[in-house]
Amino acid sequence: MSEDSAGSALNPRQLARSAARGAAMQSGAVAVSRLVLLATTAILARSLTPDQYGLVTLALVIMAYAETVADGGIAQALVVLTRRPSIVRASLAITLTFGALLAVLLVVLAPVFALWFRQPDLTPLLQASSLVVVGASLCAVPESLLRRDMRFSAITTASIVRAVVTGTVTMGLALGGAGVWSLILGSIAASFAYAISCWVALRDRTPLRFWRWGKADLREVTDFGLPAAGSQIISRFNFEVDYLIVAAFLGTAALGTYQLAFRLPEFGIVNTLYILTAVLYPLYARAQSDPALLQRSYLLGLRVQTIFGVTAGIGLATVAPALVPLLFGDGWLTVIEPLIVLSLYAAVRSLGSGINEVYKAIGRPGLAMRLSAAQLVVFVAVLIAGAHYGGIMGVAVGQLLVVAVFVVVKQAVAIRVMGLRTVDVLRSYAPAMVCGSAVAVIGFGFWLVPMDATLRAGITIAIATTLVWCILRFGFTVTYNELIGLLRRER
Repeated sequence: MSEDSAGSALNPRQLARSAARGAAMQSGAVAVSRLVLLATTAILARSLTPDQYGLVTLALVIMAYAETVADGGIAQALVVLTRRPSIVRASLAITLTFGALLAVLLVVLAPVFALWFRQPDLTPLLQASSLVVVGASLCAVPESLLRRDMRFSAITTASIVRAVVTGTVTMGLALGGAGVWSLILGSIAASFAYAISCWVALRDRTPLRFWRWGKADLREVTDFGLPAAGSQIISRFNFEVDYLIVAAFLGTAALGTYQLAFRLPEFGIVNTLYILTAVLYPLYARAQSDPALLQRSYLLGLRVQTIFGVTAGIGLATVAPALVPLLFGDGWLTVIEPLIVLSLYAAVRSLGSGINEVYKAIGRPGLAMRLSAAQLVVFVAVLIAGAHYGGIMGVAVGQLLVVAVFVVVKQAVAIRVMGLRTVDVLRSYAPAMVCGSAVAVIGFGFWLVPMDATLRAGITIAIATTLVWCILRFGFTVTYNELIGLLRRER
């Protein structure tokens, strides 16, 4: 049996358990990565001024846009297209070419970005960051092949290596007084460490002869890859255009405060949702020929992601006043209010998580790109108005409102494309809505109780976690058994 036919023969239970194992391993890597990065952020927050922190954030954001399209959308294509040596070689040729061109372009345009944002110190940071783009292009093909084959343990190992390298280099340089350069150099080292780890884990060595491919292979890859790349860059703008708007209209000091407010929901919630959607994407691709299986897989993914995203987002909002001084020091108390709003944004965002991956999996990346483009246009208008009238709080509230509107729009389109019933989507939301409401009542209710903020946060987390378990165990028994079943090994 071929690899593709084997994949398509998987039944719903096998697909679900493959997703669970992948999610568990990837979540473990994310946990290690987030702990390392949280420690790094805490050290940097205590050693850098808001203006310095905002400057390095701006450099990393611009670099991330280039990194997003460094593979030309090929990473998404390799998961869906039939795996042939010539296809893999053509994909490698494209990613290496794109990566090199984008790195050169970033070096050349660095002074232009510095002039636009009125930050002359940005030029050398951006030029050095171009090496991260090269590292991203080197790892795109092996990572995609590992993900396609559901070799999540190898990806997990590579992710942990990247986290350790990031933390070791960044914290070592920060403690040594390297300042803003600590994050840049840490990112460069981590990028190449991840690429090397992925290549070492890849058993199939055929892609190394990347010059051997035909025009038909190139066309097949680019026909899918270019729209996917467009969707990726627009999605990246949707996720990080707020940083550019804050930097352009409010300055790097405001960006430093805003980005630090986004750190906790980004580390703990948004990035975990990205991991879950990345794990589910190859499963959706394998289920594309079975509409009923695709529907069930999507609704299952929706339940898992919303239960986590909604409860974690609301929970983080309730303990924000205690976490900020504990982690970052009393000099960053202005972070608390935007952190509360952005935590709620992450909760709402989870309600639409994974939709774009379904469109790509069924061979319609253009639809994902059009929806993301529409959201981007609205985002830019609303966030500019928010920055003008409300500063970083205005931007945070704008984020929350726009994502809430587009969750409704995207789910409406998904219902139509996949032939779902609206009631099925609403039922998938129900466990998350009940659990989130309970966490909100407990967490915000404790704000009225006079006690030490850290102690209050600890009690809130303990009670809320227990309450969520009880709600799922006794109120949503089917969902609870479904989740427990996913976590058990197949006998």
